[in-house]
Amino acid sequence: MTSGGSADSPRLLDAHHRSITLGMVAFVTLVAFEGTAIITALPIVARDLDAVAQLAWIINVFVATSLIGQVLAGGWGDRHGPRRPLLGGIAAFGIGGLVAGLAPSFPLLLVGRALQGFGAGTMIVLAYVIIGRAFDPRLRPKAFGILSAAWVLPAIVGPVVAGYVADNYSWRWLFLAVIVLVWPPVLLVSRRLPEFDGPTPNAPERPAGETARRGRLGVQAALGLLAVQAGAQRGDWWGAGEVVVGLVLLIPALIALFPPGTLRLRLGLPAVVVMRGLLAGALFSAEAWVPLAMQDVRGVSTTWSGLFLACGAIGWAIGAWFQGRAPVWFTPPRMVQIGSVFVLISMTCLPLSMVMSISPAVLGPVWLVGAFGMGMAISALATLLLAYSEPGEQGINAAGLQVADSSGVVLATGLTGAVFAAAVAAGTAGASTFTIMWWMSAAIALVAVVVAPRVRRAAA
Repeated sequence: MTSGGSADSPRLLDAHHRSITLGMVAFVTLVAFEGTAIITALPIVARDLDAVAQLAWIINVFVATSLIGQVLAGGWGDRHGPRRPLLGGIAAFGIGGLVAGLAPSFPLLLVGRALQGFGAGTMIVLAYVIIGRAFDPRLRPKAFGILSAAWVLPAIVGPVVAGYVADNYSWRWLFLAVIVLVWPPVLLVSRRLPEFDGPTPNAPERPAGETARRGRLGVQAALGLLAVQAGAQRGDWWGAGEVVVGLVLLIPALIALFPPGTLRLRLGLPAVVVMRGLLAGALFSAEAWVPLAMQDVRGVSTTWSGLFLACGAIGWAIGAWFQGRAPVWFTPPRMVQIGSVFVLISMTCLPLSMVMSISPAVLGPVWLVGAFGMGMAISALATLLLAYSEPGEQGINAAGLQVADSSGVVLATGLTGAVFAAAVAAGTAGASTFTIMWWMSAAIALVAVVVAPRVRRAAA
């Protein structure tokens, strides 16, 4: 079930790998397009449904339910193969787009986003499982590089298209388009998927009920994240109690879902998982507020705020491309360290875009720098994950990585969202509010810089 094609030099697009490579790229492109498009249109969606102060929920419900999909898909993919959970995830993603696109109210929009999140989480984790089964170790760095690069076209085109559609037609079409866009990747991979059925070769036996147990833990973690988000938004004593309840649910679930030693920052795989959460939390908690800040403070259109975000796609692509083709002395651990520094620089400089004497266009190169670091670091972390995983553990470790990603995004976005909600309630939301929020993201990036050296392999 591993790579075929030329025995001497297999390639991502040789006859044996072509459909899987293109299919995985298409899945990532679909999720990326939907993500970047919705981020750009968030202010219009929130205003239309009278939920500006609750804007963070549109992101965090998606991310929290993606965590459930990630956990279930990882265990099932290792034990039975990726075919059935992948098709189920695709169906959930499409139905969620339909529900969100037709939603007459904010709560129903969140239902659609929850379904989309579950489907997206399933698809992304199973992409790791399929890469682990379809490609040998020589091709995996390039495979992850091209998956990272697959975010590029939607990240360039998505914000611009989303801004134009939202400004001139309706944000609803951004959700409804998924019903059509989901079919090309299905057709590309459907023929090969049966080859990957069954447990991973040479994998150790897992206890009966392990997948169901991990599913319950995923639900517990998602509920904990949502409780923390809800409590942070309230900003009162009841909210503080919700945060405590959320953490009581969340922390034990994360300990069980992460590789042993993750919360102690043990060298190797545990640190890889932590780094994913820190970097995702830093970058995406900042990105969530870019369109709103640029539109409300600097007065730019939805289309132009999308163009600024699209600049980051170029940096992400360059970082991912470099990771797959760097000289041997640019090891994956070194690229994680360098990438985290670029993310820190970008987050620290984002408030320059709120200075009225500086052109708002400064956001473009600043965002490009952070995305370059992410493209390099995220691809390197994925390579390290598979390198450190034992046979039969690729799925659950990939799920752990994605759980860290989801947890980092929800916690960081919930924290910055609480600051924004408080400012809206007080009538003081403005440039200084976004500056504080972005520097909070920079503080998370600083922690990532400190942790990054620990992704090296532990001594035997």
